[in-house]
Amino acid sequence: MLKKFANFCKRPLVRDTIKTTFWSTIGRGIGFLIPFFIAAWFGVSGETDAFFFAYGLILFLSNIFAPVVEGVIVPYIAEARTNNEDVGKFIGNILVISGVGLFVLTILALLVVMPVLSVATNFDAKTLRLVCRILVETSPLIILLVWTSVLSGSLNTYKKFTFPAISPAFRALVNLIFIFAFKDSCGVHSIAFGYVAGEIVRLIFLWVAVKQLNLFKLRLSFQLNQKLLEFFKTASYQVAGMAAAGFNPIVNQTMASWLGKGSVSVLCYADRLYMIPVAFMTTGLMVTILSHWSDRYNKEGIQRLKKDVAKAAKTISFITLPIALLLILFHQPIVKLAFGRKLFEQALLIETGKVWVCYLLGFLPYMLCQLYVKGHLVLKNTKTLMQCAFYMNFLNILLNYILIKFFNVAGIALATAIIYGIMFFFLKRRWTMSVNKNVTFDYDSWAADQLKDEKRKSILLWKAEHLAKLVPPNFCFKNALEVGCAEGIVINRLRELLHVQKCYGIDVSHTFLSHGRAAYPEVEFIQVSGIKSPFADKSMDLIVLSDIIEHIEDLNSFMKEVKRVGKMVLLKVPLDKYLWRKLVSEPLGRSSVVGAGHPDGHLREFSKNSCEKMLKNMGCKILASKVVYCCIEENEYRKKHAILKFRWFLDTKLKQLFPGIAHAIWGGVLIVLFDTGDPK
Repeated sequence: MLKKFANFCKRPLVRDTIKTTFWSTIGRGIGFLIPFFIAAWFGVSGETDAFFFAYGLILFLSNIFAPVVEGVIVPYIAEARTNNEDVGKFIGNILVISGVGLFVLTILALLVVMPVLSVATNFDAKTLRLVCRILVETSPLIILLVWTSVLSGSLNTYKKFTFPAISPAFRALVNLIFIFAFKDSCGVHSIAFGYVAGEIVRLIFLWVAVKQLNLFKLRLSFQLNQKLLEFFKTASYQVAGMAAAGFNPIVNQTMASWLGKGSVSVLCYADRLYMIPVAFMTTGLMVTILSHWSDRYNKEGIQRLKKDVAKAAKTISFITLPIALLLILFHQPIVKLAFGRKLFEQALLIETGKVWVCYLLGFLPYMLCQLYVKGHLVLKNTKTLMQCAFYMNFLNILLNYILIKFFNVAGIALATAIIYGIMFFFLKRRWTMSVNKNVTFDYDSWAADQLKDEKRKSILLWKAEHLAKLVPPNFCFKNALEVGCAEGIVINRLRELLHVQKCYGIDVSHTFLSHGRAAYPEVEFIQVSGIKSPFADKSMDLIVLSDIIEHIEDLNSFMKEVKRVGKMVLLKVPLDKYLWRKLVSEPLGRSSVVGAGHPDGHLREFSKNSCEKMLKNMGCKILASKVVYCCIEENEYRKKHAILKFRWFLDTKLKQLFPGIAHAIWGGVLIVLFDTGDPK
């Protein structure tokens, strides 16, 4: 048993995680002592409310940029090392450019935030002036935290995890010394000055570590090049997500200020206490896991990453759940030990304990969220993370507003716990979709499943009938070809409705075609695997494209071949680009994101305008078009299914009331008859 454990600890990820966790626990552990000393020396008052609120705003601005830079910089430095580029110059450029940019941003932020505070908060005039003053005093932290993050990310790239992990201890020690020395003369301002002085010492420590290890020669300069532009562009997507995520603490503290004097402090004390187990569980693991997962994904593929994430989720759940339960069980003695000083009233201790318990309810989902965030980062799904953050902002405000009426300050913490739960299910759902997206679409397997669907034939017959309705009665076709014909239900029905003499069907699936030859001998089926077809120029009076162009990767080449072979085209395409899908269905995981790995093989999406514009740009002449809002006719199947009946009712009403915009809101099906013109 001991031998197995020793071998387990020798694994690179485990070894780096244990080592980084150890040093991070020391580094951050000292930092976590600061709120307890503040509580002992300053208690709960309007001044502490002012400090925590101002410091929260500064942390919000800092955390938008600092963690992003620390993570994003790693692959860029690794690439620079591989290409024997000047790493020191690259990092020096980032330090200078970010410093200038953040200086301007800080000035603008202070000018905007200060007038807004009088409207957004419920502080009295004296406390509000104190908030503004502390904001100015702590504002250098925005630049300093980003600079230390740049150096930390650089050291992590070189696998020097110890120095970034231990560096927060220097900041905390300097801060405590500063507060103790000046608390009587400067009051809460000593805390602000202490944080700034501590971060300067931390920056110097990291700079000395880089210099002593001789990793690279740091050269400060201001030269924008293509690599830097790419770096800042990549970072900007994550910055948007971090801005949204960091907005929640500001909302929480603002809404806590509505609840009376001391409420912001109680919320912040409980939050700091909650962050101790969170930091212990995440600091080492989350620093190393992204690097190791990325290496495994690049070497062994998506299935290995899927297994890594699933295994880590089980392990984290097994460890986190007992810790959360124990902390909840013994919350009152722990809170009393942490804050039970003469300046902390008994009633406030009890309230702080309640708030902490509510935070702890979200401990497990928060940890699982962090794992799935790292998984999404490996796949570079920063858009998903940004969407998640914005949706959680809205829900946080809504839940805070509801729950504070019932639970006071604890309602804000409870809302946060609920948000983590919702966020976990959102990220897990999108993770499943992303993993499937990286799996090659197996058309023959999909075809076999489709042939087993009993409802499918009635739907395809409905398609054929609506396609035929768009063709004017005076049009006559000697022959017709359906591209992507499947087993031939649509082309065979069109043969009957339009009285076509000879019909052809081509498809890539042997499964579909074998079934079609047996079921519809009147149609000639041909298997074609590429874009080129075996037909002569303008040899087909009509080409049918029913739910096909959304599957085509090289659409331009495909449409050129269609124009070469056919004189007229009857096109049907799903309108996947609509408001409800983008705002509700996709974010909630109810609809798959269009792209490689889509469960139905959709590689692109269309709206009515985009499809018609594409056809016109290709030189096609649209003869007729219509949007259909329901894919199943009023048959026995619908009558047995209330959901489809309700959907049909909504579709119909939208079409009747808003025929011009219903498809943009609810989606639908576009059917177009167009003349291909001369082949190009």
